[in-house]
Amino acid sequence: MKLIELANIIKHSELTAIEHFPEELYTEYTITNPVIHISLKTSQTKQQVISFSIYLKKEKKYWASYDHNTDSIYELYCNLHLPASIKEIFLHMANC
Repeated sequence: MKLIELANIIKHSELTAIEHFPEELYTEYTITNPVIHISLKTSQTKQQVISFSIYLKKEKKYWASYDHNTDSIYELYCNLHLPASIKEIFLHMANC
Protein backbone atom coordinates (compact mmCIF):
# COMPACT_ATOMS: atom_id res chain seq x y z
CA MET A 1 0.00 0.00 0.00
CA LYS A 2 1.20 3.52 -0.74
CA LEU A 3 1.41 6.36 1.79
CA ILE A 4 -0.96 8.43 -0.36
CA GLU A 5 -3.54 5.60 -0.19
CA LEU A 6 -3.28 5.53 3.60
CA ALA A 7 -3.77 9.31 3.65
CA ASN A 8 -6.98 8.94 1.64
CA ILE A 9 -8.30 6.35 4.11
CA ILE A 10 -7.66 8.84 6.92
CA LYS A 11 -9.48 11.64 5.10
CA HIS A 12 -12.60 9.54 4.61
CA SER A 13 -12.82 7.45 7.78
CA GLU A 14 -15.67 8.11 10.21
CA LEU A 15 -13.12 7.77 13.03
CA THR A 16 -11.22 10.85 11.88
CA ALA A 17 -11.32 14.18 13.71
CA ILE A 18 -11.10 17.10 11.28
CA GLU A 19 -9.87 20.57 12.16
CA HIS A 20 -9.64 23.52 9.75
CA PHE A 21 -6.99 26.22 10.15
CA PRO A 22 -7.96 28.97 7.68
CA GLU A 23 -5.22 31.36 8.81
CA GLU A 24 -2.51 28.76 8.19
CA LEU A 25 -4.27 27.50 5.02
CA TYR A 26 -4.42 23.82 5.98
CA THR A 27 -6.77 21.15 7.28
CA GLU A 28 -5.65 18.55 9.83
CA TYR A 29 -7.08 15.05 10.08
CA THR A 30 -6.25 12.94 13.15
CA ILE A 31 -7.04 9.51 14.48
CA THR A 32 -5.91 8.48 17.94
CA ASN A 33 -6.49 5.26 19.79
CA PRO A 34 -4.46 3.38 22.45
CA VAL A 35 -2.19 1.86 19.78
CA ILE A 36 -1.64 4.51 17.13
CA HIS A 37 -1.74 8.25 16.42
CA ILE A 38 -2.17 9.33 12.81
CA SER A 39 -1.91 12.90 11.63
CA LEU A 40 -2.52 14.21 8.12
CA LYS A 41 -2.27 17.86 7.07
CA THR A 42 -3.48 18.96 3.65
CA SER A 43 -3.54 22.30 1.91
CA GLN A 44 -6.79 24.20 2.26
CA THR A 45 -7.91 22.93 -1.14
CA LYS A 46 -7.21 19.39 0.19
CA GLN A 47 -5.28 18.60 -2.98
CA GLN A 48 -1.74 18.61 -1.58
CA VAL A 49 -0.46 16.55 1.33
CA ILE A 50 1.60 18.83 3.57
CA SER A 51 2.54 16.23 6.17
CA PHE A 52 1.55 12.75 7.22
CA SER A 53 2.71 10.67 10.18
CA ILE A 54 1.86 7.40 11.83
CA TYR A 55 3.11 7.11 15.41
CA LEU A 56 3.08 3.75 17.19
CA LYS A 57 2.36 4.50 20.83
CA LYS A 58 3.47 1.18 22.34
CA GLU A 59 6.79 1.19 20.47
CA LYS A 60 7.15 4.97 21.00
CA LYS A 61 8.31 5.55 17.43
CA TYR A 62 7.14 6.83 14.08
CA TRP A 63 6.35 4.04 11.66
CA ALA A 64 5.99 6.33 8.66
CA SER A 65 6.19 10.04 8.08
CA TYR A 66 6.24 12.54 5.23
CA ASP A 67 6.83 16.31 5.19
CA HIS A 68 6.58 18.18 1.90
CA ASN A 69 9.34 20.60 2.97
CA THR A 70 11.97 17.89 3.46
CA ASP A 71 10.78 14.78 1.60
CA SER A 72 10.37 14.06 -2.08
CA ILE A 73 6.82 13.72 -3.45
CA TYR A 74 8.00 10.31 -4.68
CA GLU A 75 7.90 9.05 -1.09
CA LEU A 76 4.10 9.41 -1.03
CA TYR A 77 3.83 6.93 -3.90
CA CYS A 78 6.30 4.26 -2.75
CA ASN A 79 4.88 0.92 -1.72
CA LEU A 80 5.09 0.30 2.01
CA HIS A 81 5.08 -3.02 3.78
CA LEU A 82 2.29 -2.87 6.35
CA PRO A 83 2.88 -4.96 9.47
CA ALA A 84 -0.16 -7.06 10.36
CA SER A 85 -1.03 -4.89 13.37
CA ILE A 86 -1.14 -1.71 11.27
CA LYS A 87 -2.95 -3.45 8.40
CA GLU A 88 -5.75 -4.46 10.80
CA ILE A 89 -6.13 -0.87 12.02
CA PHE A 90 -6.38 0.50 8.47
CA LEU A 91 -8.82 -2.21 7.38
CA HIS A 92 -11.01 -1.28 10.34
CA MET A 93 -10.81 2.42 9.46
CA ALA A 94 -11.61 1.76 5.81
CA ASN A 95 -14.74 -0.14 6.81
CA CYS A 96 -16.04 2.57 9.17
